[in-house]
Order: sequence, then C-alpha cells, then structure tokens
Amino acid sequence: MKTSPSDGKKVLLNGFSKHEDLRETSRRGRLIFEVTTRRSDSRLTLLSDILESDGWVCEGRKLTLTVPRDAFSRSKREMTKAVHGAVSKLKYLMKVARIDYEMTVVSEASMRERESVENVAKLKVGLVGDSKVGKTSLIQRFVLDQFDDKYIKTIGAKVSKREIILPLSGNRRVRVIMMIWDIIGERNVAELYMSSHFMGMQGILAVCDVTRKRTLDNIGDWASSVFEVASVVPVQILVNKTDLEDQFEIEKSDVTESSMSLASPAVFTSAKTGENVDGAFSELAQTILFGKDRKEVSITAH
Repeated sequence: MKTSPSDGKKVLLNGFSKHEDLRETSRRGRLIFEVTTRRSDSRLTLLSDILESDGWVCEGRKLTLTVPRDAFSRSKREMTKAVHGAVSKLKYLMKVARIDYEMTVVSEASMRERESVENVAKLKVGLVGDSKVGKTSLIQRFVLDQFDDKYIKTIGAKVSKREIILPLSGNRRVRVIMMIWDIIGERNVAELYMSSHFMGMQGILAVCDVTRKRTLDNIGDWASSVFEVASVVPVQILVNKTDLEDQFEIEKSDVTESSMSLASPAVFTSAKTGENVDGAFSELAQTILFGKDRKEVSITAH
C-alpha cells in the first residue's frame, strides 16, 4: 500500500497518528481519506456494503471517508477511535481480499483547490426525524422524481445518490454529488448506528410530519445526536406532508420557534406533490459549500 500525505502534513496511516497529530491537522479543515483501487474489482461491491456502515462512501474504484473539522479537538477521543476503526477495517478487508489500492489524506484546503479546477464537490448529507415523517419518500422524490405512499421501514440507514448543478460566479458551475443517508426513525434502533452513520455528515435535513406536532418537537434531539458525532453542521428543517391540508397540527409559529432554536431555515414540503423538495436539497448543498449567515432564519411557507 502506498500512502501519500498531502499539504506537506504527515498524517501517518500505518499504525495511525497520535490523537495530538490528528487534532493539529484537522484544525485547518475537514480531512478526507481517499482510497483508490488500481483496477475495477467486483468484490468491491460486497465490501462497500460493509464499509458504508463505518462512514465510507464507495463509488466505483474510489472510497472516501470524510472527517469534520476539529473532530479530534474534543477532550474525549471517540472520534479518533471511530476513524481508526474505519481505516483499520478497510485495510484488513483489502488485505484479505488481496485488492491493491492507494490511500491519501486530503485536507480541506487542497480539496478546495482541486474543486476550483474540476468544479466537483462530494457531500454526505442525512435525513433525520421520527418514523413515518416521509424521509424515504422525500429521497425517492428527489432522486427518482417518484412518489410511493407505501410505507417502507428503513433498517439502520439506506444510501442514495444524486448529482445536481449549482451556479458559481463568472458563469461557472459546480457539479455536486450528494450521498444521501436515510436514517431510521426509531431512536432505540438508530442509537446503535449513530456513531458510524453520522460520522462525516456535512449537513442534515431534519424532517417532521405536519400532521403530528410531536415530530417537530423531536427534531432538536435528532439534530443534537448528529452534532455530537459530526460537530455542528448546517440544518434544513422540512415540514413534510403539506398535501394533507385538512390534518395540520403544526402552525407556522411552531415552525418559527424550532427554526430559531436551531438557527436553521425551514420549508414546507410534500413528497407526494414534489412541493419545495428539490429546492430544500439544493439549499442545503449551497449552505454546506458556500455558507450563509446562520443568524438569518427563513420560513418557506406552504
């Protein structure tokens, strides 16, 4: 295996760096562990199912693990342990499968330089919220432009992908590859997967059901669970199922209160009609990539 530290910073992967070394490196921005296999191998499909539970995003011959900025700065060292486990598992599986690969560690700074040339960005985002609020249906509407009112229980998490184009200055554009994680809505089950699913999450869509007010009350807890693992990331609140107009339990004032509490914008959506769905995903991607004043809170009403 070949390792090549980037930005002149030595991030040792054989044996893994000390916590202090990783903490110092991650202060400059997020770290992206990139693994590229030397040739296509059908066994990678099988391995990807195992590795994605540890936060790896697998696309063809390339696997990436994104670690948020300052993730190693906490007094507790759960993140160091989690990343070490994810990297160690990948190295072990590659060794057992006898797959040749190269691994590099890219800092946020060098990634930005590369994206300015290639105009490509990869994001890991997640949908969180209670059961039956419509997370899976929203993803299906966004990714496939379809709607199915048959409830499908998500086990742990399911990952989907869609590419979108966002405008830049000077008639330039950026191609955004969104890896979208559909997180199970039963907290007692979700807690078993949180550390691996939420690691590297760069933004979340916190979903509630407009016909059940308690689902809005719970989104703060879901956001906090993500923040504990991935640090504070941009949040977009989705008040879903606006097509059920005669069953509303949530008022705009309720949404405003939650929006102010999380310092996050909110939008009323319908996976059935497609209302505001594309815009919500796109706005989250723009916030992650380009930032915005977190004190500005907007409500996109039904």
